[in-house]
Amino acid sequence: MKLVDINDGIRFLNEMLDNLDEETTPEEELELIKSALEAAEIQRDEKIVGVARWRKSLQAEAKEVIGGEIKRLRDRRASYEKRVESLGEYLKFALNGGKVKTPIATVWEQKNSKPSVKIVDTEEIPPVFWAVKYTIKDGELANVSPGEYRFAHVFGEIEIYAPDKDKIAKHWQETGEQVPGTITTQGTHIQMR
Repeated sequence: MKLVDINDGIRFLNEMLDNLDEETTPEEELELIKSALEAAEIQRDEKIVGVARWRKSLQAEAKEVIGGEIKRLRDRRASYEKRVESLGEYLKFALNGGKVKTPIATVWEQKNSKPSVKIVDTEEIPPVFWAVKYTIKDGELANVSPGEYRFAHVFGEIEIYAPDKDKIAKHWQETGEQVPGTITTQGTHIQMR
């Protein structure tokens, strides 16, 4: 029986009591009320406690079982990603810049499309390698992602500058020179077709 049914039963009892004939004694009426309410309340209370226990069980399962499974799968994913990286490094070593072609597949090491730029010390990066990342008007609030910035107040606006990694990478590709405060490298990855 559902809680709604129990509550409807209590309402029905109230209506029934309103419609009792006049020959029913107060004692009989009282006994009828007591027995019906006790039965309904016991069922109702048991249902409420049962639902609360079910809820608590689901909470525990969500936290412990499912939460534990999520952690296990995250750890497993990290393990697979490490293995993929290790196997990639092994393949780079084994290919030694070459290519292996078989009837099943061709495997080779390919340069990444863009160099990787790592910011080491923003204080050393020359001003020419900084670019406006955000512009806000005086009095406005801005959501700014974490990072190293420089600020300038220009004609009633605040310009927020960040290192321009694309410009740094392009400089490195064209000249082979490292920009002070950065480390630029040309990464590779394994391709298979």
